[in-house]
Amino acid sequence: MKIVYLNANYTRSGGTEKILCQKANYLIEKGYDVSIITLLKATNQPFFSYDKRIHIYELNMDSENTNKQNIALFINKLDEALLEIKPDISIATDMRLGKYLYRASDSSKKILESHFSKFKRKNKLSWLNSFSIGHLIVNLFVYKQTQIIKKFDQYVVLTYEDREQWRNLKQAVTVIPNVVEYQEPINIDYSSKQIIGVGRLSGQKAWDHLIDIWSKLAKKYPEWQVKVYGDGEKKNELNKLIKAHKIEDSFTINPATPDIIQKYKESSIFVMTSRYEGLPMVLIEAMSLGLPTVTYKYKCGPKDYITDQQTGYLIDLFNKNMFAEVLAKLMDNEEIRCKVGKAAQRDITPKLNKDRIMNEWISLFETPS
Repeated sequence: MKIVYLNANYTRSGGTEKILCQKANYLIEKGYDVSIITLLKATNQPFFSYDKRIHIYELNMDSENTNKQNIALFINKLDEALLEIKPDISIATDMRLGKYLYRASDSSKKILESHFSKFKRKNKLSWLNSFSIGHLIVNLFVYKQTQIIKKFDQYVVLTYEDREQWRNLKQAVTVIPNVVEYQEPINIDYSSKQIIGVGRLSGQKAWDHLIDIWSKLAKKYPEWQVKVYGDGEKKNELNKLIKAHKIEDSFTINPATPDIIQKYKESSIFVMTSRYEGLPMVLIEAMSLGLPTVTYKYKCGPKDYITDQQTGYLIDLFNKNMFAEVLAKLMDNEEIRCKVGKAAQRDITPKLNKDRIMNEWISLFETPS
């Protein structure tokens, strides 16, 4: 069976690309013929290690921006690549690319997978809801998404929470979560006085909230460090905020690293302040490794996999004071850190086992349209 993934830039260090690499490598090992069609020409080496047997087709578009001329060129190049590959299954890795994959003239089974939730669009446009015309604009965007989804043979989301939001769709919406990559047990040092956050330095991740939260605690816990790992457009802005709060000695922004597992091992608490997600890889990875997690109760993801105060802590969205209180509770008690971290590990690892999740994908591939 030939399977092709359509992705904007497979060389990036983001969660979508990490998941793409995991799935493509797994399928190659199982004997499938796997290709990746990428929108942009690669200008650097891939951040993740793709199997050399995976075929890479670069469409060499100048930009990800899609004006009318670019759309026509993109669809033409996409058709040429698919005609050469002759896939049985074609998968768009996000809604933006999905707008065009269904227009391709080949006969492959078309699948759209979502790495965010329905709430991504609503959240980004939420400021419009205060205006009557703005509310209509938000609903129009959601309507357009729905019309795109209807063009596909299958639509796959990451959480049951997100699937509920698409219940008015006539075709079935399939839930297949992300895979837990790290199956071998590691030794978390629960006596470590280090807190870790991982993710792009973007508005979506709301690292400014974490800076504000830590500024409430830094003086009381001078031995503790907060380390955030990620790249992105907000780096300078976040560093200025850290300096303004005078917490440079205990809060640092660090580049994304392929050796993130070592950084998890050096920490004893994982934190996340996102405004919205799909099902973040970093959250389930941290839990699978045995780290206790403190996270906003954003849509979607954490409520599917965290039992509050047992396998992690769910904080009402943007409640910085409550976040600080829970974080202080964990910092004060190594025994609780160990108890909650190990409970998370026992609970999530079998649910998101690589073979189990990938067999769900294979079953979807082999189900007639």
